[in-house]
Amino acid sequence: MRTCCTFTAILALFAALPAMAEPPHHRLEVQLRPADNHLTARDRIRWQGAGTLSFTLHPDLAPERVIVDGQPYTVEAAEGPGRWQGKRALDSGEHEVVVRYSGRLAPGQEQADFRDILKGFAPRVATQGTYLPPGGAWVPNLGEDRLTYQLRVTGPADHRVVAAGERRTHEVGENRREVEFSYNKPVPGIALIGGPYRRHQGPGKGPVTAEAFLHPELTGLAEDRLATTEGYLAEFQDRYGPYPHPRFTLVSSPWPTGFGFPGLAYIGRRILPLPFIPRTSLPHEILHNWWGNGVYVATNSGNWAEGLTTYGADYRLALSRSDEAARNQRRQWLADFASYHGDAEAPALREFRARIDGASRTLGYNKAAFVWIMLRNRLGERPFRQGLRRFYDEFRYRYAGWRDLREAFEAVSGEDLTAFFEQWLDRKGAPRPALSRVRRGDSGITVTLTQPEPAYRLALPVRMRFADGRTRTRTVALTGARQTVRLDTGGKRPVRVRVDPDFRVFRRLTPAAIPPRLSALLARDKAGTIALAPDLASEAGREAAHRVGRRLWGGPPQVVSGAVNPAEVSVVVVPREKLADRMQRLGAKRELPDWPPQADARVALTRPSGSSQTVMVVGVTGPEALAALARPLPHYGSYGWLAFRDGDRLGRGRWPVREPSLTWQAPEK
Repeated sequence: MRTCCTFTAILALFAALPAMAEPPHHRLEVQLRPADNHLTARDRIRWQGAGTLSFTLHPDLAPERVIVDGQPYTVEAAEGPGRWQGKRALDSGEHEVVVRYSGRLAPGQEQADFRDILKGFAPRVATQGTYLPPGGAWVPNLGEDRLTYQLRVTGPADHRVVAAGERRTHEVGENRREVEFSYNKPVPGIALIGGPYRRHQGPGKGPVTAEAFLHPELTGLAEDRLATTEGYLAEFQDRYGPYPHPRFTLVSSPWPTGFGFPGLAYIGRRILPLPFIPRTSLPHEILHNWWGNGVYVATNSGNWAEGLTTYGADYRLALSRSDEAARNQRRQWLADFASYHGDAEAPALREFRARIDGASRTLGYNKAAFVWIMLRNRLGERPFRQGLRRFYDEFRYRYAGWRDLREAFEAVSGEDLTAFFEQWLDRKGAPRPALSRVRRGDSGITVTLTQPEPAYRLALPVRMRFADGRTRTRTVALTGARQTVRLDTGGKRPVRVRVDPDFRVFRRLTPAAIPPRLSALLARDKAGTIALAPDLASEAGREAAHRVGRRLWGGPPQVVSGAVNPAEVSVVVVPREKLADRMQRLGAKRELPDWPPQADARVALTRPSGSSQTVMVVGVTGPEALAALARPLPHYGSYGWLAFRDGDRLGRGRWPVREPSLTWQAPEK
């Protein structure tokens, strides 16, 4: 499972505005009435400029009064949503601007799923949760790209609020609480989060003391999650440089969110308890305090922060577990890229702005992480780490782009990396290397590698395996459409040759190298067909099938029953005990796993004989077991088989990978 991280996209609203000489200081007084979704605020802004004053506000908020330098200042709605324009020009210099405003920020769709979140998550004030993000236009923006602030929030005592910065809290009358936050470093905006939380404090073993604001039922998680959080804060500070914010706060969300803001992580209450969160979503959001929320993303160059965070958190953690775990991560990313983009040419990485679906994730998260893997392989660990620390030191609290990253690595390595970054950032698609020919001689082999034009410049590991089981690996530079090289074997005759056997080079896998996996179904651009076995085709069964289809594809599927053509369906649902028989009838030749006996739902992905299309075969004990799959299934795209009980995963696995286009096997004697 993966939570979404969209703060870097929100920042685009700020970064696109002209930068000011000095970030303005906001002194905000906010009153929240979650019961009726109401926000009232007064913002005092120290602003430098000249000419007609203009600012933006969320369309559901409106200014009640504007005062400039102690005098009333008339504004009117301007062209564009939430734009307000003054009626008279101001002299050059510093001005004190006071904006009083209010409005209702209702939550809208209450049961948003992760697809809705990816498409955008609106600011809201509600009893179940207040969510006021940077870039959500709940604070007047006068054209600044960064700001400092003092924030005073008054609201119900049982609706605790969190923002970045130093904090003071005191009670105000019966059942009311006032909280003050201050932040004197320039940040792209203010995140204000609220809800029915209990506060927990970490053990104090990190660079700053971590805290958590959690829903009451998550109290038992606090100690473990906070200790883990402080460990990551210490690790990332040692690796990249000082933690940039006064504190770190983990906040549970009533919605399926996974957002990182300066000093805050906002993760769904149903996601936080999952056992893999401490090594996936949590470190990812923590590391965003360096990449994206410590150094900000300059939108004119594309979003570099998601890939660098994926590399530094997700991938480095896999690498710390074992080389095999890291290899599996790389293999999974390549398979995801091929599955989601099909025959289409994927966009250039520089075009990535934010994750909006599975396909964009394979680009801005996974391909971008591969860029850092390949650059580290090229430069070595020490120069690579020095480059990241130099970049962070220079651009902390500032905007930066891909060019700034390149120049930091060039400065520490002494290499011209222009061609490296250009081919991985500006070219669409991915390389397609192939092993064309292998010829054995007495003391070596001759290897011919090919790739389509225009050629990439690739450093491809070539591994030779000998009859005694020993191996030797050499790196071959492939710079043209066809290249032949001779490799010394020390007098041994290899029995097998594999190119990039550990998936260290970003490339397009061939269809034969991608085993059936759930992501092939998730990548469909329209809803598919679900076929129910006759004994499951009840009204409850059809309703459950519709529920699963909407979660897989975001729209209602076609549900059929009886005899069907396998080429015309995406999902086949049968009674649990008939799954193996249906897989055999479809022509699947894979050995099925030993299913957990308590599983009420078994899922296997296959390709019917003679077809390139992936079909999911589901064996269930009844409609209830089928309906329970709707929640978890979309989060397991890289897997070939799964087992569940009441929607909770009991087992999972991936089918083996073959790479015939990059493998040579000596003929048997």
